[in-house]
Amino acid sequence: MLLALLGALAIGLSLGLLGSGGSILTVPVLHYLVGQPDKLAIGGSLLVVGLAAACDLVVAADGAHFALSEVKLGLVAATISPHLVRAMGARQAARYMLTAERFTATQARSLGLVQRVRDDVGPYLAEQFRGLAEHPLVGDAETCGLMGAVLLVKDKVHGAPFPGEVAIGMVCRGHCFANGLIMRAVGDRMIIAPPLVITRAQINEMVALIRRCLDLTLDDARRNGWL
Repeated sequence: MLLALLGALAIGLSLGLLGSGGSILTVPVLHYLVGQPDKLAIGGSLLVVGLAAACDLVVAADGAHFALSEVKLGLVAATISPHLVRAMGARQAARYMLTAERFTATQARSLGLVQRVRDDVGPYLAEQFRGLAEHPLVGDAETCGLMGAVLLVKDKVHGAPFPGEVAIGMVCRGHCFANGLIMRAVGDRMIIAPPLVITRAQINEMVALIRRCLDLTLDDARRNGWL
């Protein structure tokens, strides 16, 4: 698996990529893992059509752009052409190999080069998590990209926490695991980090499970006199 997390988190390592017009784009790279299958997450103005075409799964940021920039330098995209044809089809591959046109992440998705556009499911997850804030046990529900967290509180109005000995997070985690949902308990905060390839339908299923587990935790709290 080749996993490259590219975007705003600049940690130590930079990768220089040749952009259209011959300029150098500096791209922060967070982490690489090597194995199978090949995956790639793309953020920013990256022009890595060949790398994307060679991967089995590509997730791109909404603002990402693509182009076969070597064509503008008079070079033929020969080495990656089999991957381009496999990903985009012969007709579309020939078009971009001849013209070096730039295209957006949304266009790349329609061409088959990209499977997911990050800013499609991220905002949808945030929207669904906002609904969880209405639950009697939830003092706060927030997301960052495709990570989400809910804070469990004893008093929703004043935000008062449960006593530490109750370990309400672990109670909720137990219900999550029993219902097939992997959700971490960090103190009284429940955290999810779904895969980048999650769909809207899967988000709906996940949020429904979270709500069910919150209800079960609330039942425990009432039955044991924790509220």
